[in-house]
Amino acid sequence: MIAIRHLESDGKLDDPQESLLLEKLSATSRAIILNAIAATERMVSKHEAVASEAVVRELRTLTDHRDDEIRAKAMCVLAGLGKLDEATVETAAIMLEDHQKHLVFAGVYALSTLDSVPERVVPSIDRCFVRVLRACDYEFIDLIVAAYRRWLDDPQSHFEGLLQDSPEHLPIAMETLQKAPEPLVQIRRGA
Repeated sequence: MIAIRHLESDGKLDDPQESLLLEKLSATSRAIILNAIAATERMVSKHEAVASEAVVRELRTLTDHRDDEIRAKAMCVLAGLGKLDEATVETAAIMLEDHQKHLVFAGVYALSTLDSVPERVVPSIDRCFVRVLRACDYEFIDLIVAAYRRWLDDPQSHFEGLLQDSPEHLPIAMETLQKAPEPLVQIRRGA
């Protein structure tokens, strides 16, 4: 565990580092897996290292782990890497239906990193949004509204339709929408 905490890379992992990371990501010990996920996140964010496809595959597998904390952390790291695939998007949508806050956060965070979401996951997002509005959980409300702004051309109309049976929640959604920052346009340089 100590070795994995200090695993560093200034770019692409070399073969021994990648082997160590893969070994620890597939370990049976919860603590070792969590430390390996944290090491992956740290290397990628700190050094802009590139995670190999093998590491990404292992993280995707961990999003279906029986331990909720492992699932949530693996999902967040995948989202940060921009490596969500169709299956992990579905898993993120399922996380929205959970009642454990860290799983809901992981699902919302992961989906909010996408420029668009499949139509089939929108009902899960909508149910989650209504639930957090009812709970007055402003942290989640802000995050979901910012995501809706990113995904939808007209989030206001969407809210009006979604909340027509909950007129007490519509003003909260609209106020949050008005103060939510406009999505940034990313400029990418060609190779």
